[in-house]
Amino acid sequence: MLTSTQIISLACSIAKVPGMTTQAGQFMNARLIQIALDQDLDIIRRTTTIQMIAGTSTYNLPANYLRAREVFYNVNGQVFEPNQISLEDYDGLFNGPGEQDYPYYYATDIAQSPPTIILYPSPVVSAPLTVRYMDNLVEITNPETSSTIPWFQDQLLLIKMVAEDLMDIADDTRANEFSVKNDDKFRRLLQMANDKENRAISVKKDPQTFRSVRFVKPTKLQGD
Repeated sequence: MLTSTQIISLACSIAKVPGMTTQAGQFMNARLIQIALDQDLDIIRRTTTIQMIAGTSTYNLPANYLRAREVFYNVNGQVFEPNQISLEDYDGLFNGPGEQDYPYYYATDIAQSPPTIILYPSPVVSAPLTVRYMDNLVEITNPETSSTIPWFQDQLLLIKMVAEDLMDIADDTRANEFSVKNDDKFRRLLQMANDKENRAISVKKDPQTFRSVRFVKPTKLQGD
């Protein structure tokens, strides 16, 4: 596997701008951030467990939290998956005294530092809450001199992407050709991403409209 320094050196060589290592490092980090923001690639999926406490609705998320992939908790063997709603929708929910139950909604506030997750209603039980999320700390410090291996697995594509960006600012006429080829390669990469070659892809109904046992309000299961 190539290090960040090696990737940048190769990209500069392809673009024929050997002195632009600083710019190449900036472009590489920008590409890594862009891919993380646009795609839910399992390679940067993380998992954390938060201990829910009865009566407490707000909890801190990891500092590197970008967005949720999956949130669930287990009570006596029954798995519950609360549905995500916006902060605006959360603000419109009844939140008076005694509003405690098995949480069936959650909202996140990424404007906080660290980000927070808010459960609704407040938990009536204490149980571990599992949060699978995407990582936003994908940049490399001083990439032009770093021995770190970038998280993006297709290193050849990353080299060509950085070379494309360098060609663009160097007014290299090859930039458009590289852009077309890189876009095509990236689309083909996404078709095989996340180890889904042997898994059928199913279409899911909106859980807030069509609810299975795992998504209904827990009170419907508990008989309250």
